[in-house]
Amino acid sequence: AMVAGLFDADGAVAVAGFYDGVRPPNDEERRLAAEEPFDDELYRRMVGTVPVGGRRGVSPVERVGFLPSLDVNGIHSGYGGDGVKTVLPARAIAKLSMRLVPDQEPEKVLDAVVRHLKERVPEGMRLIISEKGVGGPGFRLDPAAEVVGKARSVLDSLGLGEAAFLWEGASIPIVTALSEASGAVPLLVGFGHEEDCIHAPNESFSLNQFRYGFLYAALVLQEL
Repeated sequence: AMVAGLFDADGAVAVAGFYDGVRPPNDEERRLAAEEPFDDELYRRMVGTVPVGGRRGVSPVERVGFLPSLDVNGIHSGYGGDGVKTVLPARAIAKLSMRLVPDQEPEKVLDAVVRHLKERVPEGMRLIISEKGVGGPGFRLDPAAEVVGKARSVLDSLGLGEAAFLWEGASIPIVTALSEASGAVPLLVGFGHEEDCIHAPNESFSLNQFRYGFLYAALVLQEL
């Protein structure tokens, strides 16, 4: 009940204050994001299910790239082995994570979720939070930034097709820290393919992709 109570019926996060600071995409960001069409069937084949997570009525691209999420990474309790064992579990464990977007304050969001859970502990039970912490804030690059135009021009010159703007739901925490420390605009450019299976046991990256990556880096530095 506590885990289910983290979400509204429409799939949105039900925690008070969770969406504080969330900045919706502007018209230009929506237009650029829509240039790369989302293929529901391809997603189903790759992931094994249809893209229904998150708030209903919002496109998968916008849910992943512009809205925060709260995810249940694991939930365990009771007996799950062979046969029958009519025992009542003494405890249940849930692992949660949150993917945030720019202008959200990670510490405040974490406090809001903890407070939400503590206020909803069923009678006769107690809540123990054995581990918690924040990774870092999200960031969002302005597509109108000068460095974006230079990078896109270089990418187009490589002859690999038109460069695509992708707003991803995964960040590298140190990128925001480096941007804040240097005052520079962070720009992430990838040469990976979907079939590279990033972070999987069979992850791959071809020598040709390396070559294009090095060529891009040299050319964009020359432009800058």
